[in-house]
Amino acid sequence: MSPSSHKAVPEKASETSRETQVEAIKTPAEAETASRELATPSQSVAVEKTSPVLAPVKQPAFYPKVEQILEEDLKEIYLKMDPEKQKEFKIKGEAVTFKISQLLRNTRVKVRQIFKLIIGWLSLIPGVNKHFLEQEAKIKTDKLLAARDEELRK
Repeated sequence: MSPSSHKAVPEKASETSRETQVEAIKTPAEAETASRELATPSQSVAVEKTSPVLAPVKQPAFYPKVEQILEEDLKEIYLKMDPEKQKEFKIKGEAVTFKISQLLRNTRVKVRQIFKLIIGWLSLIPGVNKHFLEQEAKIKTDKLLAARDEELRK
């Protein structure tokens, strides 16, 4: 037997016996503290609460123009909303903008679907008149289609 292999066996046995002795002496509180001390960095990272980070979504080329058209004439209304409603309105508006941008990229544009998306988004405005909703949605849909046609002519 070589000296290096002879040394390795007793070390493992002594390490195992030390761990057993230490565990037998510890109280539950001490055991918890010891386990935290022995935890590897990857284990402690898993315990920490972190919010998920989403990868940035690539916006369609037409996105800024759609966003601009949808925002038109809504600044005053937006500022009158309470902060919770503003947040909801903004989040839904961004989702609608993204969907409309994708729809406008298609060869065949689904105007009815764009109109319904805008109506659904504008209906979040508290106390809004149904006729105002339809009128604004129609105006915004027409502007979006005109902007798309202009973009295609370039």
